[in-house]
Amino acid sequence: MTGATFAQTAAKDRSDANVAVHRDGEWRSSKLIGVDVYNEANEKIGAVEDLIVDKSGRVENVILGVGGFLGMGEHYVAVPMDS
Repeated sequence: MTGATFAQTAAKDRSDANVAVHRDGEWRSSKLIGVDVYNEANEKIGAVEDLIVDKSGRVENVILGVGGFLGMGEHYVAVPMDS
């Protein structure tokens, strides 16, 4: 049995009228995931994998994927957002 398979995506019910524009100093979480993080010596230490949000909605920690090679051996480290 052969046939074509198509991925189905959920329709997003968003209109530009309902989406608030972020202010200076604010970041959309979808734009933070995957961003490379560097230390003071401008050396890449990892990439943002996830965000930890407290009850008030404030980002407390950023989860970084560090180490590894081609997806093997990577581990996660929580770093305070203000760091």
